[in-house]
Amino acid sequence: MQRRSPSLRDGLNAEQVFAIKQTAISTIIDTGHRLSIDLTGVYTALVFFHKFYEAKSLVRNDPFLMSVACLYLGGKVEDTPKSVRDVLVASCELRYGLEAARRISHDKALYESLREKVFIAERALLYALDFDFAVQHAAKSLIRMWQQEPLSSFRKSLRDAPTEQQLVQLAYSLSNNCYKTEACLRFGGVALAAACIWLAMKLLKLDTHIYTEEGQLWWVAAGVTEEDLEGVEDHLQQLYVPNLYATYSDNDLVLQAAQVLSPDQAAAAAAAAGQPVPHAAAALPAAIAAANRESWAAVNAARHQKPAEAAPPPLPDLPRAVVGHQVGQQPQPGVQQKPQQGLQAKQQATAAVDDEDYDELFDDL
Repeated sequence: MQRRSPSLRDGLNAEQVFAIKQTAISTIIDTGHRLSIDLTGVYTALVFFHKFYEAKSLVRNDPFLMSVACLYLGGKVEDTPKSVRDVLVASCELRYGLEAARRISHDKALYESLREKVFIAERALLYALDFDFAVQHAAKSLIRMWQQEPLSSFRKSLRDAPTEQQLVQLAYSLSNNCYKTEACLRFGGVALAAACIWLAMKLLKLDTHIYTEEGQLWWVAAGVTEEDLEGVEDHLQQLYVPNLYATYSDNDLVLQAAQVLSPDQAAAAAAAAGQPVPHAAAALPAAIAAANRESWAAVNAARHQKPAEAAPPPLPDLPRAVVGHQVGQQPQPGVQQKPQQGLQAKQQATAAVDDEDYDELFDDL
């Protein structure tokens, strides 16, 4: 990330920012599940959370209060509203325990004080979003891509095989994990869906080079560039240790979220367990993704390389012009047209609301 975020400018390092965000994100997801909020509302809340802390600091604005405000607003935006009491009590129970939730439920003064802070956090969130609630979700694009050619025919070729179910489920799981990272801000729903399908194919060692009838790669036909695919992959690498490919191949396709460890901590943990010391995957996800892409490029090149065809036997009795006729080869796919720019989530203009206006109201509980 070229531009330093406000949290980094306030003294936090990248590992601390990641850990704090993941804690708040887990609170949003678990609370939404407990309150039976539709997944669309939960993922909208996660997008709101990422947008807010793209412009504001974790040091100056309490992430727990903001997670409550994001889930409360996300439920309202996606027509699955819950009362502020329900969201606040459920979040506090998950974060601070049952006793804290009971105090809020029975202490009217405490509840009203916290409710007012949630409302102020929601107001700050509205200003940071510039009252723009439009969110492009990957799930709809994912379903549409599976139903369209050429992926529809590709799925049929895998029919009655466990690989088809694994492919669909893995792509869906990856699309859900995109909302735990800033990929949901950097890329639109179509790019996220295409990248998750592309990455699921690679993890299952399936051929990703599938062409339309016009000779275009399937993701190019969808308006997605290879840079978009690799960008989403780089973001997802942050969630896995030591890297995304080893996590799946070593654990029979079971998702395992990364623990937030520094490189030194990861090395110490590996040494204690008698395992090889991992490289700094959590600190350098882009480098790992690039190395994995190089290895997959070699695999794909070997897969697409055609064996040399044997020379046809000579035909001495035929005219020279016929003898010199070359064996026809399958035409190569046409030159890829320059794809349309992938949908990018536009940067939200932060309203002129100073962090200091809310500092004293965003104290830790």
